[in-house]
Amino acid sequence: GGEEGEGARSLEERTGSSLSAALPRTGANVIRTQLLAAILGATVHAMCCALAAHPQPLNDERLEHVHEDAQMLVDFFVAEATDGTAQGLPLQIVKRALAPLRCLEPMLRLSTADLVRTWVECEQEASIAAALGVSRADHELHTGPSSSSGAVSPRDDLINNLTNDAWLIAAPLRTTLGVVLASRSCREAAAWRRANRAAVREAEARFVDPNPQ
Repeated sequence: GGEEGEGARSLEERTGSSLSAALPRTGANVIRTQLLAAILGATVHAMCCALAAHPQPLNDERLEHVHEDAQMLVDFFVAEATDGTAQGLPLQIVKRALAPLRCLEPMLRLSTADLVRTWVECEQEASIAAALGVSRADHELHTGPSSSSGAVSPRDDLINNLTNDAWLIAAPLRTTLGVVLASRSCREAAAWRRANRAAVREAEARFVDPNPQ
């Protein structure tokens, strides 16, 4: 059928172009992977910016749409062939790139009162992660780039580098919390904004560019 044929097509066919053909043979796969990872990271960051600016908590139906969009990104960027082989990015990279969305999701569910309580009671990243139920693996994306010790395979080295690149566009949890709070339209959020003007300005600037060089 048409849907089955679409799923079996390669990433190049689905985008209407061949990245590999446009690049030199030497290192083409590495450059292609880096390019795809950069596109994915920018897409996830744009989604986070749009979702964090929502003026009200998201209900279950809207959150389900967010999950569906995230799965579409996985399907597209992994571009799994009929035999299960990834023709795009390694699944590990795609899942890591989606960590900012998973960290943002619990904030989108919470009432403004709960967000304010989390802001007041949890100043450290680890305590915010615990309060929100963010997994350790996702929280570690916000703690800085990792370094490899000992000999690693070229593939693992590439994965480490791409994971570190993902860190560059992953805002700290407290920054994200501040942006979500500042975007709420209720009276509680307005009162919080008046009491935390400097924090709001800092959070909004850092959320757009988490790690300025």
